[in-house]
Amino acid sequence: MLGGDVRGHMSAFVRRLHSDPEYRPVDLRVDSHPDAVVQLVHLVRIERAHRFLTSALDEQGRYADVPATQTAYQLAPESAVAASAHLLARLRTEDLTDPELRAFTDELVRQQPRLPERLRRLESAGRLPAGTVEGLDLLEAPQRDA
Repeated sequence: MLGGDVRGHMSAFVRRLHSDPEYRPVDLRVDSHPDAVVQLVHLVRIERAHRFLTSALDEQGRYADVPATQTAYQLAPESAVAASAHLLARLRTEDLTDPELRAFTDELVRQQPRLPERLRRLESAGRLPAGTVEGLDLLEAPQRDA
C-alpha cells in the first residue's frame, strides 16, 4: 500500500474494471480520513450519480432523460450538478406551472442563487425552450437568504 495508514484505518479505495470497453474503469481513493470507508461510500454514490447523468444526455449534449436525472439526484441529493441536471431535464419536458416543479426550482434557487442567471443564459443560447425563465417567473423571484 502506498500512502495512507498501513493499518487500513484511515485509507480506503475501490477499483472497478469491466470487460465491456463501453464502461470506463473507476478508481476511487480516500487517504488520511478518520472515516475513510464512510467517505468512500459517499464517493461511490457520487460516481454512480454521474454515470446516470452521462446516460441522461441526448445527442445535443442536453439532459433529457428525466428518470435518469432523478435517479442521479436521489443518489446524491447534495450534489449541485445532479440537482441542476434534474431541473434542466424537467424544464425541457414538464409543464412550468406544475406546483411541484416550481417548488423544486425555488429550492434550488435558494441553494444556488446564481441559478436564474444560468437558466437565462441557457435559454438565450437555445439550450432551454424559449419562455422558460419567464414561465418560471424567475426574473421577479424574491431575494433569497444567502
